[in-house]
Amino acid sequence: MAAARAARESGKAAFAGGDARGAAEAWDEGWRAIEYNVVEDGPLGDELRQLKVALRSNSALAYFKLKVRGARGAPGVRRATPRAATAHTLPPPHRPRTALAPVSLRAQEFGLSRTAAEDAYGVDPTCVKAHFRAAAAALELGDVDASKAAALAALKLDPGLADAKKLLADIKAKEAASNEKEAKLFKGMFASKPKAVAAAAPPVGPPAAPAQE
Repeated sequence: MAAARAARESGKAAFAGGDARGAAEAWDEGWRAIEYNVVEDGPLGDELRQLKVALRSNSALAYFKLKVRGARGAPGVRRATPRAATAHTLPPPHRPRTALAPVSLRAQEFGLSRTAAEDAYGVDPTCVKAHFRAAAAALELGDVDASKAAALAALKLDPGLADAKKLLADIKAKEAASNEKEAKLFKGMFASKPKAVAAAAPPVGPPAAPAQE
């Protein structure tokens, strides 16, 4: 785990210096070093679990910040062995899983953030930060239902989490605006249209008799 520990510290230094990409790359390198290590009972197992969660949760934050700041591109990330779906995950192909997916750069960055956060709470379901960061990334990807579910999971673990409350409020506001727009559109489609006034037609009957001379 020495390589993973060193990568964690290297990523912290890069992030503190404003290098979100360098931090993400360092934390991803640390993750790859221990990704498939089995977490067992005991002190070493506890440290491994904490290290895995820290590396992936931190990567989620770095990728999110990286995209928000408008940086270019996204390095690839190896995925862990697929986990069972949780209450706020959707099966492929509804969500990007790696930077190699044929999606926009925007989706690549937020997709990496979401994947890293899901890896983190997959290791430790009680990690509040991981649930919230998954919620934030899912919302940016347009997956409102998954975002809401992840934010609620974070609030269940920490009822006072202000960021999660704000995220849910934003979701509700967007849903209300979307519903109002759809209602207006629906009403416009079925609104009664005024009937056109038909032009007066000439009377139908036998031709008039010629006038006498």
